[in-house]
Amino acid sequence: MFTDITSIFLMFVLVIVAVYGIFSFSKKKISPNLFKSKNNPSLQFSQPASSDYPPALIERPILDQDEHATITRENAYAEDPKIEIIEDEETALLKAAEIIVEKVQDTVNNLASTSPNANDVFTRIKSIVSQYRIFDGTEYFDAINSFISVTVERDCNIKFTRDQLLQLWV
Repeated sequence: MFTDITSIFLMFVLVIVAVYGIFSFSKKKISPNLFKSKNNPSLQFSQPASSDYPPALIERPILDQDEHATITRENAYAEDPKIEIIEDEETALLKAAEIIVEKVQDTVNNLASTSPNANDVFTRIKSIVSQYRIFDGTEYFDAINSFISVTVERDCNIKFTRDQLLQLWV
């Protein structure tokens, strides 16, 4: 069933595994004298002072029952989901953009259920957007304007001009 090449390959792998097992699992310790460098006589492997192997990682006395150190960290804001730790300015802008998008979408959805007029839609969206002047001069400014334009046109059949979109922020 096996060809000669397969049998030879399997024997070769078996011999390699056996040799590896013999050398790696052997309990013999290699003498440190074998590792001395002829060029650098100070290069030697040191042996542990005690016969305990492996050596203890931390050698210090155990604290008494009364001396236990307790480190606690109180997070007073953990219960308030509105307070978040903001890592940088870009993250803050992203969070604020998400809030604007949600508020505008909710407002447009409420207005779309009735027959909205352009002035009412403009006034309500302006009351939301004008609070977020931090977007002036950022890449989010045009993206939010595009979102407002597309959403209002799609849901309310009202088209805002470029000037009207800019007036929302004032």
